[in-house]
Amino acid sequence: GEFIFQGPYELARRSLPLGHILQLEDVAGVMMTRHDSARLQLACGDEAADQVLGMSGVDAKIEANARTYSFGRLRKGAIPALKHTLCWCQSRSSLGIQCDKPSDFGAFFGEVDLHCPEDEVDLNEDGHCERCPFSWQVPSEHHHGQCEISVSRLMLFSLRIASSLLGFKHLFDLVEVSGLLTGQLNHVRLHGRRIYIEDISPEGQETVVTTVSSHCLWTFIPIPVTLRNTGHYLLDSTPEQRRRFWVRADGDSRLRMLDEGGRPSKFDSSVGSSMGYVLLSIPRTLLHTRFFFFPGYLIMLGCLGTTVGITVLQEENLLACIVWVLSCMMLGLLISMVMKWRAKYGTLAARLKLYTKNLQLKNPAPQPCRRGPDRAVTAGALFDLMDFFGAFIKGRTMYYLQPNILKPLTAPYKLSYAEVVGPKQVQWFVSHWWGTPFQTYCECLCEHATSTCGSHEPDTWKSTSYWICTFSNNQHHVEEEIGKSHTESSFYLALHSGFCKGTCMILDEHAKPLTRSWCLFELLQTIQLEKGQPDSFDGLLFCTRTGVLNRGASTVEMSMRIGDRLATMSLRDADATWPKDKEMINKLVLEEMGSFEKIDEELRSRISIALHACSAHVDSDFNRLFAKLAKGSAQDTGSISTAL
Repeated sequence: GEFIFQGPYELARRSLPLGHILQLEDVAGVMMTRHDSARLQLACGDEAADQVLGMSGVDAKIEANARTYSFGRLRKGAIPALKHTLCWCQSRSSLGIQCDKPSDFGAFFGEVDLHCPEDEVDLNEDGHCERCPFSWQVPSEHHHGQCEISVSRLMLFSLRIASSLLGFKHLFDLVEVSGLLTGQLNHVRLHGRRIYIEDISPEGQETVVTTVSSHCLWTFIPIPVTLRNTGHYLLDSTPEQRRRFWVRADGDSRLRMLDEGGRPSKFDSSVGSSMGYVLLSIPRTLLHTRFFFFPGYLIMLGCLGTTVGITVLQEENLLACIVWVLSCMMLGLLISMVMKWRAKYGTLAARLKLYTKNLQLKNPAPQPCRRGPDRAVTAGALFDLMDFFGAFIKGRTMYYLQPNILKPLTAPYKLSYAEVVGPKQVQWFVSHWWGTPFQTYCECLCEHATSTCGSHEPDTWKSTSYWICTFSNNQHHVEEEIGKSHTESSFYLALHSGFCKGTCMILDEHAKPLTRSWCLFELLQTIQLEKGQPDSFDGLLFCTRTGVLNRGASTVEMSMRIGDRLATMSLRDADATWPKDKEMINKLVLEEMGSFEKIDEELRSRISIALHACSAHVDSDFNRLFAKLAKGSAQDTGSISTAL
């Protein structure tokens, strides 16, 4: 054989991280030329070892001086992080050595330990580098191939989570998306914040909105808003009619309503609500919302900017960043939705829930019954409602009671309140105006019930039943209650049932019920029933807070005001919410009575009879008082004579 003694001398062992340049300088040896070859392999002359890892080594570029070997940058993925050997080869055609395969590089001249970059680790010890599984871990300095917790990275990770969730939570607080659950893209809308309402009510010369939770608005400038789902037609904005109001923050949970000139705005006393929300536009939300005494949008941008900065600092790959952003976005949306859901329900919602349980104990399985006479409610049911919700109802009217209390209580069943609480057969029909305070209803019907029963015992008079449209009609299906003609309406069916003893008209000094078309309809039907059932039907009773006028039980002042108002009133001026209802009722009056003058005469005749009864009752009371005074005076004179 042939022994060849030539090539580079063995170099000192060196260590190098992946990603760095490997360059050997001042390589000394025997008979080396610039045409030689060098390679970094797992083992010199062993082709099988390299094939196992799927690599063929890294070739070096030998400079002209034959003493500088440059292997270039050792990139991750091109070569594993293992111990490698420096192998040398010189082409010899006579020996079949072409330096083109790993087995040709048989001359060993050193070792290089390749290890992972500073922030990566070889967990499986197979030469493949990767980051630690969790972002708060770093490669261990004491245990090769293992990760350990880094306090600084753990703090950065915690800050990243907090800033991400807080940023996205504030984003979804400031800009809301509605209509996603409908499944129809044309219903999806972007809008500003919703501030849920605890109460809207007049206070002195202004109207105040109380919010369920802190409204987080700046106090120094009026803000244009709209109101939604309050249940009051004078407050709510609809697609057809947008009503814009101005509010100014007054404390953390109060908003004062203003007009466009910045002056306090006061509505009619019938305007009030304990439901719905204040809606801000997106620009107004960004401009006027504050969190922790800082502008909301600055907190949002600061948190999201911090998240981006930490992500860049930790050199996350694009896919990991996308997954992180989407996860935090969904979690931030969930947190925002939960907090909004908790802020949606105020004190009234809790009372409604409790009262619903009470109703379920009294009537566990409400069932529908026929429209009209079978849907009356007792006076006791009305007073129970007033006692339980008195703090919310206060001096409010049916315009408040129907959307805020009655509809939520009956919503699970889609029935009338009478059916939910337990329906009774009608005894008395109530004609009223929705703008009358509910407290007045209760007082008027209490006076009527006690005078009718002749007893002030609650167990007696509270069993009197009344048909009241607000309680007896199904408020979820009002059109069905009206019917296609007046004879199909629930009003007509209750009055003409044969069980109704008379009509109780709830009156104040302004006689407001007689300004409404449906009350005019009820008056017309009452007049017809008086003529057709003179013995069994008591006719029209004027009920006030101080008693029934027809029975002489009312104050002189109240009687005089009602009489004075009716003396100049014309029923022709009665109005209705829907023009078609007014047209139908006016036509019916002309058909039945011939003219409005005729029904005006009938009304004045009845109020005249009632006022005569009231006058006689007052005269009787005064005569009785005069008799007592005279008798007392005579007794005093006799006592003085005896003493003398």
